[in-house]
Amino acid sequence: FVKDAIYDRGGSRTNVLEAEAVANLIFEHFCHNSKKTLGVVTFSIAQMEAIEEAIELRLKQRPTFEHFFKEDRLEGFFVKNLENVQGDERDVMIFSVGYGRDFKDRITMNFGPLNKPGGERRLNVAVTRAREKMILVTSIRANDIILSDSSPEGVRTLYQYLNYAERVPNDLGITYKQPTGFDSKIEKVIASEIQNMGYKVTPKVGFSEYRIDIGILDPSDPKSFILGVECDGNTYRSSCSARDRDRLREQILNQLGWKIHRIWSPTWVSRKDSEVKRLKEAIKKRLENKSKSNDISTQLKSDESMNCVSEKVEVKTIKFSGIEKIGVPYKIRPLIASFKQTVTIRTSTYPYSSIQKNAFHFDCNRDLQSKLLEELVNNEGPVHFDYAVKRLASAWKVRRLGPRITFAVREALDLLLDDEKIMVRENFLWPKKPIKIIVRVPVSDIPETKRKPDHIPLEEIAEAIRLVVQYAIGISPESLLIETAKIFNFNPKTERIRIMILRVYKEMLSSEIIVCKKNVVTLFSK
Repeated sequence: FVKDAIYDRGGSRTNVLEAEAVANLIFEHFCHNSKKTLGVVTFSIAQMEAIEEAIELRLKQRPTFEHFFKEDRLEGFFVKNLENVQGDERDVMIFSVGYGRDFKDRITMNFGPLNKPGGERRLNVAVTRAREKMILVTSIRANDIILSDSSPEGVRTLYQYLNYAERVPNDLGITYKQPTGFDSKIEKVIASEIQNMGYKVTPKVGFSEYRIDIGILDPSDPKSFILGVECDGNTYRSSCSARDRDRLREQILNQLGWKIHRIWSPTWVSRKDSEVKRLKEAIKKRLENKSKSNDISTQLKSDESMNCVSEKVEVKTIKFSGIEKIGVPYKIRPLIASFKQTVTIRTSTYPYSSIQKNAFHFDCNRDLQSKLLEELVNNEGPVHFDYAVKRLASAWKVRRLGPRITFAVREALDLLLDDEKIMVRENFLWPKKPIKIIVRVPVSDIPETKRKPDHIPLEEIAEAIRLVVQYAIGISPESLLIETAKIFNFNPKTERIRIMILRVYKEMLSSEIIVCKKNVVTLFSK
């Protein structure tokens, strides 16, 4: 919190003291934690430039730090505003609010992009750019924001975020210890209900920092679980990587036999009887399915078996056939935009209307764009938002993708989200109905199929890793990385590609999807 900071509302629209505080945090980070990547996000371009100026002043005094700010560094440092931070992730992020009290000690409820439609989604994207830690720098507190019935959803979300930040511990880098019980009352109550049904439970199943809240043990095999129950308690909020919380883990665990049953505490409190009934049915269904087929059970393992053995052994390259069979060609479904070439534009002066050539960003096109976006997601989803912008613009024969094009697609997306026709997980658009994850490989003569690394969902990378391990039967981590990169036509020597694949690989190890013993990776088995 930056005390006595002033937001220059009618002038530069900057908060100089807050910018200085951010610059101090940046240099402190590179002094003590330089191995962790760092980024800064602000609400406005003006505040972004104020921070850059503060950095430049410090670099003149401390030129030895210049190499930390080179743009060509792997996952290098950046300062970006809210509109341009999509797709960028760093280990540590600093979020500068910027807005605050002006020279007359007044705070207006105008927070720039947050007051616009979809502002809450922009904020959610910004605050989930950190893999490990988010540092919030602000000169206002939650109680400075006055909410009313007409307050935009983005402003309400900012209030909730500030309120949350003021109540969590400042040091998020706490060493995680093996839990011995439940960390919330609601989990204890739910576990007690399950025990009353005659089942045994285990709290905090797993050995990564993000654990399943309640594991229900299989009555016929006390070392295995028939169902995992997740609540909206401390574990849900404290995932070490914001991006991994709901996406990679639950999707893959479902594929490998883990069935997840989610319970929201407000619903449990207000409709307990129906929630208990729903839980009973989920357990019953799981047991019935398990008896009909040889379902894969998730076995509880010790901490030692979760980690790759570090002893040095000589590993021969394991040659195997079948790698070329992994994945299917990315199938492009053409988007056909049937729109009027000219439109009538109303004006406030004579002649009060004019005929103009239709443009992508005109409001009259939004319903059609929404329909095409839904078609794209249902046929090719999950797709990255930036990729969706490019595909929709291409349907209009638009080649240059400016801010108006992106904003138009955001509005089309908002229409779909309001009608709950698709889902958004971080930067990826998903069909509403559950889908099977398919590894999609590029087609040499179709440029649209050659996706950027950031445009491939983590789930798809994980499925590629799983298939490589399955075909190989045993493979070294390095060979696994190389073969996985080849599937997507990436250069396995590129550091960015290696980091991306290694992130997924480590999550799969901690989730017991794969195991590594004596430098050989295999699929997990009982």
